Amino acid sequence: KHLKNSFLLRYFKQLTKTSAFCPSRGTQSKQQHSFYPRKLQDFSIGIQHVQIHLQSRKWFCAEMFCTQQIFTERFAWVQPYARKTERLQQLLRQLVFSMSCRQAERVTQPYLRRVSHDAFLRLIRATTVELPHTTAIGLDDFAFRKGSDYGMMPSISH
Repeated sequence: KHLKNSFLLRYFKQLTKTSAFCPSRGTQSKQQHSFYPRKLQDFSIGIQHVQIHLQSRKWFCAEMFCTQQIFTERFAWVQPYARKTERLQQLLRQLVFSMSCRQAERVTQPYLRRVSHDAFLRLIRATTVELPHTTAIGLDDFAFRKGSDYGMMPSISH
């Protein structure tokens, strides 16, 4: 079911799975604890913003000695605690790594709701980057002007 506002499409989803797997132990649980609502932002459709209202569930872990007695449903398309879908995060990540945060904010403004330059900065900080294996790091110090200005230049060998 969905409701249509002037520029906002709201989709209401509730899953009907009868069990879930504990993220800590991997054991299957069939004992439901409670529900909780999640609001997720997704790609816009034309000029209409899309908001997904997801009725997610909490479960009791079946393992007696599990450190996480209660856990929430996990989804492949959204990270725990995230307010944006994974495919939207990927698009925003591509944008922000190809331009500045303020430019990305201006580009996304007509298409997405409430994505500030600070949100882009948090996205950059949260992104892990694979670095090449380094075998040695060398430092070379030198003087720009004798007796007053000094500098240091790192050299990395792979």
